[in-house]
Amino acid sequence: MYDEQVFAHVARILTAMSDPPNPRTMPNRGDLQGNFDIWFDGGAVKHDTGISRYAFTDGASAVTGSSLRLAVEIELPGGRRIDVTEAL
Repeated sequence: MYDEQVFAHVARILTAMSDPPNPRTMPNRGDLQGNFDIWFDGGAVKHDTGISRYAFTDGASAVTGSSLRLAVEIELPGGRRIDVTEAL
């Protein structure tokens, strides 16, 4: 079922993943705490071999990896899961 608020939330997450706002290699006051490689306004990311794990300050998270096609798994606050997968 289409939910405009969920659609907008997923769009904001994908936008932040593709172009993190104000990226930095050290956290600022108020940033997420944890073992991350990059912090940005609204979240942080940890790059592992072939996988990037994003955490967002609103409680959402996302995982993407290198494979034959684009695939992003997003979990919204409250547990709703959204998968974005490129069709081949």
